[in-house]
Amino acid sequence: ADAFLYGDATDSGNTKKDTIQGILDLATGGGAWTYLSTTTASNTSSIDITSADGLDNSVYSSYAFYLESVYSNTSGETITLLTSDSNGVSYDGSSYFYAFNALDDAGTDLSTQSGSASYIPLGSAGAGSEVYGHWGWIYASGAARTVNGPGITFNLNGRDAGNDFFNFVGGGAHNDTHDSGGVDAYRLVSTSGNISGNVYVYGVKLS
Repeated sequence: ADAFLYGDATDSGNTKKDTIQGILDLATGGGAWTYLSTTTASNTSSIDITSADGLDNSVYSSYAFYLESVYSNTSGETITLLTSDSNGVSYDGSSYFYAFNALDDAGTDLSTQSGSASYIPLGSAGAGSEVYGHWGWIYASGAARTVNGPGITFNLNGRDAGNDFFNFVGGGAHNDTHDSGGVDAYRLVSTSGNISGNVYVYGVKLS
């Protein structure tokens, strides 16, 4: 590997040797995406993303979850998102708000919103198999808020129970206070029945 000499200001200017790759590695500090974990579910009650999956609000300012064919195992049910400030010991069960723009390939406008919901919906109801899985990104902030947050945004594709392709772009949050640790866990769950699929978890470093 290419190497160079430099004077280390933190060590009385002593000459040291490093590689180009070493400097590039140092550059992946604050703001860098870091892969944390992969969660795979097969007909389970929920997909929970907690500290066991790498979430740590003292290290990361926000998170990204990539959904790979996440679907409800029960036909006619919708994938939803819940938040927690107790590392998943319990999840917020009410007072969510959300809004999204959505369209399917039949030209149907699926856009909707709510100021008082028991979850954040993530797309249309499928038909209970992998064919109807959700693909795409969810972005979430772990920051502590006293009200109206932190925010969650998403851009997801999939197929509904009528086999129409859809795209959902929107966001939401839990409309209540969280403790000083902020939101530190997330749950993907079907409105009824079990859930399957893969979720890849990434964090954005604070510094």
